[in-house]
Amino acid sequence: LTPNGKIDRKALPAPDQSRPELEKSFVAPLTADEEKMAKIWGQILKLERVGIHDNFFELGGHSLLVVRVLGEIKKTWGEPLSVATLFQAPTVEQLCKLLNTDNASDHWRTLVPLNPGGTTPPLFSVWLGIATELRALARHLGPEQRFYGLNSHWDPKIFAVTRIEQMAAYCLADLRAVQPHGPYYLSSDCGVSLVALEIAQQLFELGEHVAMLVLIDPYAPNALVKTERRRAGPASSRRDQPRAARRYLDWLARHLRGFGNMSTYDRLAYVSVRLRDRARNLAEATGSKICSSCRIAPPYWVLPRYMVDLHVRAEKYYVPRAYPGKISLIWGTENTEPAEIEQSQKAWAEIAAETANYTIPHMHHELFLEPHVKLLAEKIRICLHEARTVNTGQAVAVASAAASILA
Repeated sequence: LTPNGKIDRKALPAPDQSRPELEKSFVAPLTADEEKMAKIWGQILKLERVGIHDNFFELGGHSLLVVRVLGEIKKTWGEPLSVATLFQAPTVEQLCKLLNTDNASDHWRTLVPLNPGGTTPPLFSVWLGIATELRALARHLGPEQRFYGLNSHWDPKIFAVTRIEQMAAYCLADLRAVQPHGPYYLSSDCGVSLVALEIAQQLFELGEHVAMLVLIDPYAPNALVKTERRRAGPASSRRDQPRAARRYLDWLARHLRGFGNMSTYDRLAYVSVRLRDRARNLAEATGSKICSSCRIAPPYWVLPRYMVDLHVRAEKYYVPRAYPGKISLIWGTENTEPAEIEQSQKAWAEIAAETANYTIPHMHHELFLEPHVKLLAEKIRICLHEARTVNTGQAVAVASAAASILA
C-alpha cells in the first residue's frame, strides 16, 4: 500500500505464468508436432509451458482464443480444423494425433459437442459467435443431458451469409446430421433468437416436430416492434423519451459520484481507460465495416463486433412468420425496465401459438456465468421436463389411436 492507504500498483508482482496447479500433471512434448502445438498454446494462453495432457479449456481457453488457435494450426500445418475437433481433442497430444486423420467432426461447420454422451434427446443451443461459452451451462444441465452448441459464426471467406434464413439453414444441416428426425429441443441466447426461431420454422416446414423452443432474453423482432410503435402512436414515443433520459441521467450520476470520490491518480487512470475504450470501439467498428465490405476474415480482435454487426444487419430484413408451436421465454430482469420486457413479451406473443415466461433476477451477462448459470439451467430443465411430458402424452395418444384402428 502507499502511505495514504491506496494500492501501490508499481509494487505489485508480475502475473504468475507458471500455472503451479498444473505442475503435478505436466508431461513435456515428445514429438516435433507436440512441441509446435505446445508453443502455439503457450503464446496464445500466455503460459510459460504447456504439457501434452493439459486441457485447452481448463488452461483458460475461450471463444476468441479458440479462433486464434485454429488459425495458427491452419497456418502451421495447413489443416483447417473445426471447433468441434478442439472440443473432442482438447489436449496437445490428442490434437496432434488428429492432424493427419480424416475426422468426421470436421464436416460440422457450426456444431460444438458440449456433452454428446448423455442419455436424453439432445438439446441444441444457438450462440452468437462460438459456443464454447456454454460449457458452464452444460455442466449444470447434468451429465445425462446431451447438449450441442450451434455457432452462429460466419467467416466471410467461407459463408456468403447475409440473411437469418441462410444462417438457420447452415445450422439446420449440422443439427440433422446428429439427429435426423424430431422431436427437437432448441434454445438460444438473445442475439441469435431469430436464428433459433427460423431453425424451428424450417423444421416445421419439413414436417418435423419441435417439442421445445426456449429463447433467453430474446430481442423482439424489428418488424413487430415497429408495428407495435405505429399502433401506439406518437404519444407512446413521447412517453418513452423521459424513460430513456432518466436512464441516461442515472448512468451519468453514478459515474460522476464515482469520479468525485477518486484520487487524482485514479481520475487520470479512469479517463485513460475510458479514452482507450472509445478508441478500441472505434477501431473495432471500422474494422468490422472493412471486413464486411471486402469479404475478408476479421482479425480476432474485430471478431465480436463483426459478428454482432452481421446479425444486426440480417435482423433488419427478417420478417417473422406465425409460429405454430410454443415458445418459452427466459428473462434476466435486473437493470432492465419492466416496460421493455413487457413490450418484448407482447411481440413474441404475436408470433407464437403459445408463450410461457420465466424470470431470473440477474443481469443478462451474468446468466451464463457462475454462480447464476445454475438458475438458468434450472429454468431450462423445467422447460425440458414439460416438453418431454407433453411429447410422451402425444406419443401415447397416437399409439392408442393406432391400436384402436388396427383392432
